[in-house]
Amino acid sequence: MAPASIVIDIVFIPVYALLSIGSVVNACKHRRSGGFIQLLLFALFRFAGTILLVYAYYSKTTDKNVYIAGGLFTGLGYSFLLTAVLSQFQRASSQSGGGSVKGRARRPVNLLRTIATVSLILLIVGYSSYDGFAPSADGSSQPLPSTAKVGSILFVVTTVGEAALLLYSFLNASSELNNGGDHEARLIVKLLLAAQPFLLVRIVYSTYLVVSDHPFSGNPYARLVCINITECIASAILMALGFILSRDMSSSDKEQGEGKRDIEEPPRSAVGEQPAAADSYPPSYRAHQPSTWKENKA
Repeated sequence: MAPASIVIDIVFIPVYALLSIGSVVNACKHRRSGGFIQLLLFALFRFAGTILLVYAYYSKTTDKNVYIAGGLFTGLGYSFLLTAVLSQFQRASSQSGGGSVKGRARRPVNLLRTIATVSLILLIVGYSSYDGFAPSADGSSQPLPSTAKVGSILFVVTTVGEAALLLYSFLNASSELNNGGDHEARLIVKLLLAAQPFLLVRIVYSTYLVVSDHPFSGNPYARLVCINITECIASAILMALGFILSRDMSSSDKEQGEGKRDIEEPPRSAVGEQPAAADSYPPSYRAHQPSTWKENKA
Protein backbone atom coordinates (compact mmCIF):
# COMPACT_ATOMS: atom_id res chain seq x y z
CA MET A 1 0.00 0.00 0.00
CA ALA A 2 1.23 3.47 -0.87
CA PRO A 3 2.36 5.73 1.97
CA ALA A 4 0.15 8.58 3.16
CA SER A 5 2.22 11.20 1.32
CA ILE A 6 1.61 9.52 -2.05
CA VAL A 7 -2.10 9.05 -1.32
CA ILE A 8 -2.34 12.76 -0.51
CA ASP A 9 -0.58 13.63 -3.77
CA ILE A 10 -3.00 11.43 -5.71
CA VAL A 11 -5.99 13.12 -4.06
CA PHE A 12 -4.67 16.58 -4.95
CA ILE A 13 -4.07 15.83 -8.64
CA PRO A 14 -7.76 16.46 -9.53
CA VAL A 15 -7.77 19.47 -7.16
CA TYR A 16 -4.96 21.12 -9.12
CA ALA A 17 -6.75 20.15 -12.34
CA LEU A 18 -9.90 21.99 -11.17
CA LEU A 19 -7.80 25.00 -10.18
CA SER A 20 -6.29 24.96 -13.68
CA ILE A 21 -9.74 24.97 -15.31
CA GLY A 22 -10.94 27.85 -13.13
CA SER A 23 -7.75 29.78 -13.87
CA VAL A 24 -8.27 29.30 -17.62
CA VAL A 25 -11.76 30.83 -17.29
CA ASN A 26 -10.37 33.82 -15.38
CA ALA A 27 -7.46 34.24 -17.78
CA CYS A 28 -9.89 34.35 -20.73
CA LYS A 29 -12.08 36.88 -18.90
CA HIS A 30 -9.36 39.23 -17.66
CA ARG A 31 -6.61 38.47 -20.19
CA ARG A 32 -3.25 39.73 -18.93
CA SER A 33 -4.60 41.94 -16.14
CA GLY A 34 -4.82 40.92 -12.50
CA GLY A 35 -2.26 38.11 -12.44
CA PHE A 36 -4.61 35.36 -13.62
CA ILE A 37 -2.04 34.06 -16.12
CA GLN A 38 0.35 33.56 -13.18
CA LEU A 39 -2.40 31.81 -11.24
CA LEU A 40 -2.92 29.45 -14.18
CA LEU A 41 0.81 28.72 -14.32
CA PHE A 42 0.80 27.97 -10.58
CA ALA A 43 -1.98 25.39 -10.99
CA LEU A 44 -0.35 23.80 -14.04
CA PHE A 45 3.09 23.50 -12.44
CA ARG A 46 1.66 22.04 -9.22
CA PHE A 47 -0.44 19.63 -11.27
CA ALA A 48 2.60 18.48 -13.27
CA GLY A 49 4.91 18.35 -10.24
CA THR A 50 2.49 16.22 -8.22
CA ILE A 51 2.08 13.78 -11.11
CA LEU A 52 5.86 13.47 -11.42
CA LEU A 53 6.30 12.67 -7.72
CA VAL A 54 3.55 10.03 -7.85
CA TYR A 55 5.12 8.55 -10.98
CA ALA A 56 8.55 8.50 -9.31
CA TYR A 57 7.16 6.44 -6.42
CA TYR A 58 5.28 3.85 -8.47
CA SER A 59 7.98 3.47 -11.12
CA LYS A 60 10.71 3.07 -8.46
CA THR A 61 12.90 5.20 -10.67
CA THR A 62 16.41 6.10 -9.63
CA ASP A 63 16.56 8.95 -12.13
CA LYS A 64 17.15 12.02 -10.01
CA ASN A 65 15.88 14.28 -12.81
CA VAL A 66 12.32 13.14 -12.11
CA TYR A 67 12.65 14.19 -8.47
CA ILE A 68 14.39 17.42 -9.44
CA ALA A 69 11.57 18.28 -11.84
CA GLY A 70 8.96 17.51 -9.18
CA GLY A 71 10.71 19.74 -6.65
CA LEU A 72 11.32 22.54 -9.14
CA PHE A 73 7.72 22.54 -10.32
CA THR A 74 6.64 22.93 -6.70
CA GLY A 75 8.94 25.93 -6.28
CA LEU A 76 7.88 27.40 -9.61
CA GLY A 77 4.25 27.03 -8.61
CA TYR A 78 4.70 29.01 -5.41
CA SER A 79 6.67 31.69 -7.25
CA PHE A 80 3.78 32.25 -9.66
CA LEU A 81 1.34 32.36 -6.73
CA LEU A 82 3.38 35.20 -5.20
CA THR A 83 3.53 37.19 -8.43
CA ALA A 84 -0.22 36.71 -8.94
CA VAL A 85 -0.83 38.44 -5.60
CA LEU A 86 1.51 41.28 -6.56
CA SER A 87 -0.26 41.73 -9.90
CA GLN A 88 -3.63 41.91 -8.15
CA PHE A 89 -2.29 44.56 -5.78
CA GLN A 90 -1.02 46.60 -8.72
CA ARG A 91 -4.46 46.41 -10.29
CA ALA A 92 -6.04 47.68 -7.06
CA SER A 93 -3.62 50.59 -6.80
CA SER A 94 -4.12 51.63 -10.43
CA GLN A 95 -7.92 51.45 -10.18
CA SER A 96 -8.31 53.54 -7.05
CA GLY A 97 -5.54 56.05 -6.71
CA GLY A 98 -4.52 57.11 -10.16
CA GLY A 99 -0.91 58.02 -10.87
CA SER A 100 0.15 58.88 -7.31
CA VAL A 101 -0.80 55.58 -5.67
CA LYS A 102 0.21 53.58 -8.73
CA GLY A 103 3.65 55.19 -8.66
CA ARG A 104 4.12 54.52 -4.95
CA ALA A 105 3.04 50.89 -5.35
CA ARG A 106 5.28 50.19 -8.34
CA ARG A 107 8.58 50.42 -6.44
CA PRO A 108 7.88 47.92 -3.64
CA VAL A 109 6.09 45.59 -6.05
CA ASN A 110 9.05 45.59 -8.45
CA LEU A 111 11.43 45.02 -5.53
CA LEU A 112 9.43 42.02 -4.29
CA ARG A 113 9.24 40.61 -7.81
CA THR A 114 13.01 40.90 -8.14
CA ILE A 115 13.56 39.08 -4.83
CA ALA A 116 11.12 36.34 -5.90
CA THR A 117 12.99 35.92 -9.20
CA VAL A 118 16.35 35.66 -7.42
CA SER A 119 14.81 33.13 -5.00
CA LEU A 120 13.60 30.98 -7.85
CA ILE A 121 16.96 31.06 -9.62
CA LEU A 122 18.78 30.01 -6.45
CA LEU A 123 16.26 27.23 -5.88
CA ILE A 124 16.72 25.94 -9.43
CA VAL A 125 20.52 25.99 -9.12
CA GLY A 126 20.42 24.26 -5.73
CA TYR A 127 17.98 21.52 -6.72
CA SER A 128 19.77 20.85 -10.01
CA SER A 129 23.06 20.13 -8.23
CA TYR A 130 21.54 17.92 -5.50
CA ASP A 131 22.13 14.15 -5.64
CA GLY A 132 20.03 13.09 -2.66
CA PHE A 133 16.61 12.95 -4.31
CA ALA A 134 16.61 9.42 -5.68
CA PRO A 135 15.79 6.58 -3.26
CA SER A 136 19.10 4.87 -3.89
CA ALA A 137 21.01 7.83 -2.54
CA ASP A 138 21.50 8.48 1.16
CA GLY A 139 19.67 11.77 1.44
CA SER A 140 20.48 12.18 5.12
CA SER A 141 24.22 12.31 4.39
CA GLN A 142 23.80 14.71 1.48
CA PRO A 143 22.53 18.07 2.66
CA LEU A 144 20.85 20.36 0.18
CA PRO A 145 23.14 22.97 -1.37
CA SER A 146 23.16 26.33 0.39
CA THR A 147 21.80 28.01 -2.75
CA ALA A 148 18.52 26.10 -2.39
CA LYS A 149 18.26 27.04 1.28
CA VAL A 150 18.96 30.71 0.60
CA GLY A 151 16.41 30.71 -2.21
CA SER A 152 13.75 29.25 0.05
CA ILE A 153 14.54 31.78 2.81
CA LEU A 154 14.24 34.61 0.29
CA PHE A 155 10.79 33.31 -0.60
CA VAL A 156 9.89 33.79 3.07
CA VAL A 157 11.25 37.35 2.90
CA THR A 158 9.18 38.05 -0.22
CA THR A 159 6.01 36.68 1.36
CA VAL A 160 6.51 38.71 4.55
CA GLY A 161 7.19 41.85 2.51
CA GLU A 162 4.07 41.20 0.45
CA ALA A 163 1.95 40.80 3.59
CA ALA A 164 3.43 44.00 5.08
CA LEU A 165 2.66 45.94 1.89
CA LEU A 166 -0.95 44.76 1.87
CA LEU A 167 -1.38 45.44 5.58
CA TYR A 168 0.02 48.96 5.18
CA SER A 169 -2.38 49.66 2.31
CA PHE A 170 -5.29 48.33 4.36
CA LEU A 171 -4.50 50.24 7.56
CA ASN A 172 -3.15 53.51 6.18
CA ALA A 173 -6.05 55.93 6.61
CA SER A 174 -4.62 58.48 4.16
CA SER A 175 -4.27 55.95 1.36
CA GLU A 176 -6.70 56.32 -1.53
CA LEU A 177 -7.23 52.58 -1.36
CA ASN A 178 -9.15 53.00 1.91
CA ASN A 179 -10.24 56.64 1.85
CA GLY A 180 -12.97 56.95 -0.76
CA GLY A 181 -11.19 54.74 -3.25
CA ASP A 182 -12.67 52.37 -5.74
CA HIS A 183 -14.89 49.64 -4.23
CA GLU A 184 -13.24 46.89 -6.27
CA ALA A 185 -9.79 48.09 -5.20
CA ARG A 186 -10.71 47.86 -1.51
CA LEU A 187 -12.19 44.40 -2.08
CA ILE A 188 -9.00 43.22 -3.79
CA VAL A 189 -6.80 44.40 -0.91
CA LYS A 190 -9.07 42.80 1.72
CA LEU A 191 -9.13 39.41 -0.01
CA LEU A 192 -5.40 39.46 -0.77
CA LEU A 193 -4.75 40.22 2.88
CA ALA A 194 -6.99 37.29 3.85
CA ALA A 195 -4.82 34.98 1.72
CA GLN A 196 -1.54 36.02 3.36
CA PRO A 197 -1.71 33.84 6.52
CA PHE A 198 -2.10 30.74 4.35
CA LEU A 199 0.85 31.76 2.16
CA LEU A 200 3.00 32.46 5.22
CA VAL A 201 2.23 29.06 6.79
CA ARG A 202 2.94 27.34 3.48
CA ILE A 203 6.31 28.94 2.78
CA VAL A 204 7.57 28.85 6.40
CA TYR A 205 6.88 25.11 6.69
CA SER A 206 8.37 24.25 3.29
CA THR A 207 11.44 26.37 4.11
CA TYR A 208 11.82 24.45 7.37
CA LEU A 209 11.86 21.20 5.37
CA VAL A 210 14.43 22.58 2.92
CA VAL A 211 16.72 23.93 5.64
CA SER A 212 16.52 20.58 7.46
CA ASP A 213 17.57 18.81 4.21
CA HIS A 214 14.29 16.90 3.82
CA PRO A 215 12.32 18.75 1.11
CA PHE A 216 10.05 15.76 0.35
CA SER A 217 9.87 14.09 3.77
CA GLY A 218 8.38 15.15 7.08
CA ASN A 219 5.03 14.29 8.60
CA PRO A 220 2.64 13.70 5.67
CA TYR A 221 -0.33 15.14 7.57
CA ALA A 222 1.65 18.26 8.47
CA ARG A 223 2.50 18.62 4.78
CA LEU A 224 -1.16 18.14 3.92
CA VAL A 225 -2.25 21.00 6.18
CA CYS A 226 0.74 23.34 5.87
CA ILE A 227 1.45 22.96 2.14
CA ASN A 228 -1.37 21.42 0.10
CA ILE A 229 -4.40 22.85 1.88
CA THR A 230 -2.94 26.30 2.60
CA GLU A 231 -1.81 27.00 -0.96
CA CYS A 232 -5.11 25.70 -2.37
CA ILE A 233 -7.06 28.04 -0.08
CA ALA A 234 -4.87 30.98 -1.11
CA SER A 235 -5.26 30.18 -4.81
CA ALA A 236 -9.02 29.72 -4.35
CA ILE A 237 -9.24 33.23 -2.87
CA LEU A 238 -7.40 34.65 -5.89
CA MET A 239 -9.63 32.67 -8.24
CA ALA A 240 -12.75 33.97 -6.48
CA LEU A 241 -11.51 37.50 -7.17
CA GLY A 242 -11.51 36.70 -10.87
CA PHE A 243 -15.16 35.69 -10.79
CA ILE A 244 -16.21 38.65 -8.61
CA LEU A 245 -14.34 41.47 -10.35
CA SER A 246 -15.48 43.07 -13.56
CA ARG A 247 -13.36 42.66 -16.65
CA ASP A 248 -10.49 45.16 -16.52
CA MET A 249 -9.59 46.93 -19.76
CA SER A 250 -6.20 46.11 -21.17
CA SER A 251 -3.68 48.91 -21.63
CA SER A 252 -4.28 48.97 -25.40
CA ASP A 253 -8.03 49.37 -24.87
CA LYS A 254 -7.41 52.26 -22.49
CA GLU A 255 -5.04 53.96 -24.91
CA GLN A 256 -7.56 53.67 -27.74
CA GLY A 257 -10.29 55.11 -25.52
CA GLU A 258 -8.09 58.04 -24.52
CA GLY A 259 -7.12 58.60 -28.15
CA LYS A 260 -10.73 58.92 -29.18
CA ARG A 261 -11.32 61.60 -26.55
CA ASP A 262 -8.35 63.56 -27.88
CA ILE A 263 -10.11 64.16 -31.23
CA GLU A 264 -11.62 67.62 -31.18
CA GLU A 265 -15.27 68.04 -32.08
CA PRO A 266 -16.14 70.39 -34.97
CA PRO A 267 -17.59 73.78 -34.03
CA ARG A 268 -21.36 73.83 -33.73
CA SER A 269 -23.38 76.55 -35.42
CA ALA A 270 -26.14 78.37 -33.62
CA VAL A 271 -29.74 77.52 -34.48
CA GLY A 272 -30.79 79.19 -37.71
CA GLU A 273 -27.23 79.94 -38.87
CA GLN A 274 -25.36 78.37 -41.77
CA PRO A 275 -23.10 75.41 -40.91
CA ALA A 276 -19.56 76.35 -39.98
CA ALA A 277 -17.11 76.49 -42.85
CA ALA A 278 -15.01 73.39 -43.36
CA ASP A 279 -11.82 75.41 -42.95
CA SER A 280 -12.88 76.32 -39.41
CA TYR A 281 -12.95 72.67 -38.34
CA PRO A 282 -10.06 71.76 -36.00
CA PRO A 283 -7.09 70.05 -37.73
CA SER A 284 -7.39 67.01 -35.44
CA TYR A 285 -10.99 66.52 -36.65
CA ARG A 286 -10.18 67.04 -40.35
CA ALA A 287 -7.30 64.53 -40.11
CA HIS A 288 -9.75 61.74 -39.19
CA GLN A 289 -12.19 62.41 -42.06
CA PRO A 290 -12.26 60.23 -45.22
CA SER A 291 -10.74 61.50 -48.43
CA THR A 292 -14.20 61.98 -50.03
CA TRP A 293 -15.00 64.61 -47.40
CA LYS A 294 -11.93 66.58 -48.41
CA GLU A 295 -12.87 66.32 -52.10
CA ASN A 296 -16.41 67.58 -51.40
CA LYS A 297 -14.92 70.45 -49.46
CA ALA A 298 -12.87 71.46 -52.53
